[in-house]
Order: sequence, then C-alpha cells, then structure tokens
Amino acid sequence: MAAWAMRQVLVDLARKRKTARRGGGDWGRVSVELEEAGDAVVDPKDVPLPKGIEMIDVDAALTRLAGVHAKSAKVVELRYFGGLTIEETAGVLGLSVSAVGKHWRLARAWLGRELDSGGPP
Repeated sequence: MAAWAMRQVLVDLARKRKTARRGGGDWGRVSVELEEAGDAVVDPKDVPLPKGIEMIDVDAALTRLAGVHAKSAKVVELRYFGGLTIEETAGVLGLSVSAVGKHWRLARAWLGRELDSGGPP
C-alpha cells in the first residue's frame, strides 16, 4: 500500500509541476533509469530520468505494463516506489526470489522499450 501511495504522490507532484511550467522547473523529471538500477534498491529522488521522460510517462507505461504483466508491474511498484529488495518483494508477493528477479528483468526491458519509443503507436 505504501508503494502505491508513493507512486501516486510522485505522479501528482509531477502533474502539478507540469501545469505550473513557468517556474515549475524540472522536478517532474524524477524517476529511475531501470536498466541502470539493476538489482539495487532505488530511491526515486536520487536517480534522474533520461532526458525527455517524465514521471507521468513512467506512470503511464507502468499502467500499460500492469495490463499485460500484472505481477511484473507490482514488482516494479514495490521495488521502485516502495524501496523493497528482491527478497522483501518476494515475501510480500508470496513468490520465490528467482521469480521476482525474472519479473524485475522483464519489467525493466518492457518499460525501457516503452519509454524509448514514447509508448504504444
């Protein structure tokens, strides 16, 4: 629940900053480069997005991922927004550590492709 709430807070702040573009700065560009995150616990405030990608884009891509790979999306939410390790994520979801690792790798690849292409056609 905390991971979901953190996601909502960051996306809401990014949306507010985007609407107040004059003087809003680039705060909405806070997220993670999933490929570089590897298996480390990620703090969204510390890892910038690639240029041109905003938290709102990440949220939309994560929502699309949930439509095709719900468990993989949940793994991203828990690891990225909740700050859980692979082992902690496995415990929360009732999955093996290796299954969580597979979901994490799938999600990173899927989201990386989505964010590079700008989303679905």
